[in-house]
Amino acid sequence: MPLLTLRERVSRWDGVKIFWWLCSSQSLSLIGSRLTVFSLGLLIYQETGSVTQYGLLTLFHVVPFILISPVAGVVVDRWRRRSVMLVSDTVAGISTFSLILLQGYGGLSLWHLYLMTAILSVISTFQQLAFSTSITLLISKSYLGRASGFVELTRAFAQYLPQYIAGLFLILIQFEGIVVVDGLTLAMALIILSLVRLPEPAQSQQTSPSSSWRQNMTYGWRYISERPSLLGLMLTLFVFNMSTSMLGTLFMPLLLLVTRPDQLAWILVCNAVGTIAGSLVMTRWGGPRQLVLGALGYAGLRALCMLGIGLQTQPYVLAVCAFGFMFGLSMGGSCTQALLLRKVPAAVQGRVFSIRYVITFSSIPLATGLSGPLADGFFEPAMATGGWLAGALGPWMGTGPGQGLGLMFCLAGLLTLGAMGAALRYRPIRDIDRTLPDAVD
Repeated sequence: MPLLTLRERVSRWDGVKIFWWLCSSQSLSLIGSRLTVFSLGLLIYQETGSVTQYGLLTLFHVVPFILISPVAGVVVDRWRRRSVMLVSDTVAGISTFSLILLQGYGGLSLWHLYLMTAILSVISTFQQLAFSTSITLLISKSYLGRASGFVELTRAFAQYLPQYIAGLFLILIQFEGIVVVDGLTLAMALIILSLVRLPEPAQSQQTSPSSSWRQNMTYGWRYISERPSLLGLMLTLFVFNMSTSMLGTLFMPLLLLVTRPDQLAWILVCNAVGTIAGSLVMTRWGGPRQLVLGALGYAGLRALCMLGIGLQTQPYVLAVCAFGFMFGLSMGGSCTQALLLRKVPAAVQGRVFSIRYVITFSSIPLATGLSGPLADGFFEPAMATGGWLAGALGPWMGTGPGQGLGLMFCLAGLLTLGAMGAALRYRPIRDIDRTLPDAVD
């Protein structure tokens, strides 16, 4: 018995070491790719001076991710996940290298930049699914919360670091140099991936090679729809993502209207620190015993922060609320990821998680597309001095530039609170930790 315990400990430690190396490789790859994508956005804005053209970049990044997810889910479940990550990183390297050739021959045009953004989005879909579905193969059930927190931490650095250095890099080393940096990070990721050995999940009956592609692509939806707890959770996450995407679209315009440049910089720093702090807390703590309460409870924190942003435009209030919102987003996202990793069998996670992406991320283009027209055409004029909502809401929120955006934040916060309350009242979601069997040991 002691020998068996020792073997289990050695096996668990080996899995943790592989997990750290795997996180490192994918973080390097993600940083390089996002540095390139963010730089592409800056180039598009420099070339066109059009906010609309710049905004289209988000569309070319999100829509391919949603459309290709069901295909990527089948591939991840059928192929070796390490091979999927190796191929994804290799194709990403070839794609970014082609940008250097086009730039060198003077053939780089606007449609190339959009196409490259879409290609990198497709590649990242395969890469992220293969990586996220490998976690349960390496980490035991009791540590999935901490592992999810660490993944959020690495993604936070991959999200914010490129934003802070892209402009400086464009000045110092030009776009060609950024592509070279991207290539170097991809090369390092490929080296690490080639050295690690990932276990593969035991194939279940649902992953039979005889199953058609159509059956495999719809399997994730059937799996979720047959379980009311998972379907309810996915629909709740759709609403959460809708309000979060609205904040992401409108937060910067609000800051530009109501803050000075130095105040704006500090608020953005608090925004980034909130994400990192939430990830660190989750990495150390692992989340509550009932992970669903963390997924829903931290959505409530985000809702309160949205209400705070909408009702008060003082810089210190905005900074505190930005920190709290991103802290709650990081904690809630980690709890949700850990919960799904625990409840969905490893052999079918690719197909199930891909449908999760389709359901929850489809709210992003919807919210992004509606937020601007609603703000400019309805809410801002309505909350302007003399606007038709100014008399009713002006005494509470004030009137003038930015107050229409503030009202939208309040509505988004109320929408989030409503979805959270409905989920807590719906027993299958509230009891998902106890009633839905764990799929991992």
